[in-house]
Amino acid sequence: MFASVLPGKSVYLVLISIGILTNVACSEPRKEPVANQNPVSKRTVAPAQKPVLDTLRVEDDFANAPFRLDSVSFIEVQKLMGKNVQITKKPTRNHFVPNQTDTLITLRKNQSHITLYAVSAEPKCFFKEAAITDPMPIFQYPLKIGQHKAEVKQIFRSLKNQTYLPDKIEIVAGEGVDYVYLTFKNDVLQRIEYKPYLD
Repeated sequence: MFASVLPGKSVYLVLISIGILTNVACSEPRKEPVANQNPVSKRTVAPAQKPVLDTLRVEDDFANAPFRLDSVSFIEVQKLMGKNVQITKKPTRNHFVPNQTDTLITLRKNQSHITLYAVSAEPKCFFKEAAITDPMPIFQYPLKIGQHKAEVKQIFRSLKNQTYLPDKIEIVAGEGVDYVYLTFKNDVLQRIEYKPYLD
């Protein structure tokens, strides 16, 4: 019908109709911004700082044999720790010898402990792990709980040239199989952990 009335103008009418429909379909009514009911408190952002090392790794033979002992035995470790040591023994399966049961011996004094692995087939003990949190003079170096970072820095040659000591120091022996971890809080030595290599 429109084609007979307006033969040349039908294309224009179609284009105008499409434009109107597109404009109506794509436009949304404008919304007024709603005031925030729970305003977020303004936070101040700290200026960017250099990243701080959380753990310093140094090499020292101390990690091979940290305790003042000539040999590793239950009796020697008990003497080293002094009086009032609590002892617990727990059987453990030997991972290399079938049907062999060995023993884990834990010696505790206050909040500290040393755990030994005793092989049942031999009169040998090995260190399994230790965590010292009390000021006991049991180490080869003059190291004990309660010392400040500056004091500890003077004990280890590998720390003397360090300008900054983080709160966690990892001491590793040459091949990297025995570890000692020193943990500080507020510049004071709080914990010494020994993690030796044990098959």
